[in-house]
Amino acid sequence: MTGSEPGGRLITSDVQFSARVETLLAGTAALEQAYLSGTLAAVISDPELLDAAGRNVHRVYEDHCARPRLRQQPFRLAAIDALTKRVRAFAGEPRRVFSAVVTSRGRTPLAEDGEGPEVHEDFVPFAHSIRADDGGNGVYLRADQILSARRWGIGFGISDDADAASLRSMLFHAVELEVSSTLYSLRKLEEVALRDRTGRTILLDPGGPGEMFEWLMLDVLNESQPQARHANLYEDVVQKTDLRFRTKGLDRRKGARIQVTTITDELRHTQKRALIVNEPEFVILSPRSLAIAIAAPRQDLVTPEEAQQLRSLDPTGSVDRLANCLAGVARKAFLSAVAHPLGPVAALPEALRRLIRNYVTREAFASTESVRSREATGETTPYGKHVRVKARALAAGVDGEAPVYPTRTFWSLSSDCGVNKASLATILQVSVEDLTRDWQRPLPEPEFWKYKAVVQQQKGQPAAPIVVEPFSAPTPSDETRVGIAEPSALSPRQAAVPK
Repeated sequence: MTGSEPGGRLITSDVQFSARVETLLAGTAALEQAYLSGTLAAVISDPELLDAAGRNVHRVYEDHCARPRLRQQPFRLAAIDALTKRVRAFAGEPRRVFSAVVTSRGRTPLAEDGEGPEVHEDFVPFAHSIRADDGGNGVYLRADQILSARRWGIGFGISDDADAASLRSMLFHAVELEVSSTLYSLRKLEEVALRDRTGRTILLDPGGPGEMFEWLMLDVLNESQPQARHANLYEDVVQKTDLRFRTKGLDRRKGARIQVTTITDELRHTQKRALIVNEPEFVILSPRSLAIAIAAPRQDLVTPEEAQQLRSLDPTGSVDRLANCLAGVARKAFLSAVAHPLGPVAALPEALRRLIRNYVTREAFASTESVRSREATGETTPYGKHVRVKARALAAGVDGEAPVYPTRTFWSLSSDCGVNKASLATILQVSVEDLTRDWQRPLPEPEFWKYKAVVQQQKGQPAAPIVVEPFSAPTPSDETRVGIAEPSALSPRQAAVPK
């Protein structure tokens, strides 16, 4: 607790803040239990649950009520448990508290691209910036940096009651947004799992050094101005996107996709990149990719002096050894995570921080050019309206066996074509009762496209070509942190979800 002023309000360990978080988790748990038991419609109007869970979380479950109920997926329980632990750790006692004063105030959105119904419209009044006492001239932190520091276990003591209350509200609002975003992503992941009947299991990130490295890279990119954000759970699992990055002049609505990995071995690094659909459209941020940039003969990312400083980490000039050295620099920074108000980012050499920002900026523009080139040829992205996990995400038939095709349902057919259940039943010449019974029944791919062509013809829409080919999938690397794993010898219901 070093660094706090006498009488300073420790905003991140305030009893009121912790109590509000526990109330939020209790309300969320009650709604989740109702959702799993099929009684959500009966309790969704309960005002006490609305007050406990908050508007954002409540909206997610309201959205669940308006959609067909999905079969429970085993990964949902693991994800909810991990979310609860992560939120409680965020709201718990900080490892170190620095005294601070508020330097500017205002109203600012916390999650510009938040997931979930209307989550991004919420605003909360809070301090734009604070000056934390680091034993010297002080360190200025923006609101996003205050939240990031808290994830490293750093809190700030504020002596003014009004400012302390404002910052507590900001922290709570961040928790509420994280819970609602994760819940909304889980619903989308369940829809993906329902359409994919190949027996694969969705793997969720258990956290660890890889996640810490992601947060460190995020802090580096946001050091001078907020440019990057964490991708939501859905983007992380399905689209292999860890961070989103935006900068002036970059023509990407949500920002460039960044895949972050700690792999340094050349072969495993190549294997991981091979698992990414449309890999040229991603920025690959890893110790190895940075080592390659440092070792480049023509260095335009940093000054010649800084380049020499970075190359001196390994005088042999080996990319492999330099990548391992950079990974070691990051691990060393984690050891001093609470030594500075900004967290471990302050322990990285300034030359390395500048290299990372310039490298990501350059690659963000290059990856965007790849996106525009693909769009110019008329190719479609594999992340369509209903996110069809294609190509490398779907398994092909084994030797001598018929290929296994991805599946759809009448529900997704209705949504694809923009027709309701009654109209779909009329077009397909079946009763509404029969269609309701088979609403979530998996349809083989050829059958789905046949029905879709009929519906489009009836609506006067141009019919999509019925092309069904086996999909090939590379062998997953053991470094695949999150994503979709191939089926094991167990049945889908028996396959264990990694914790």
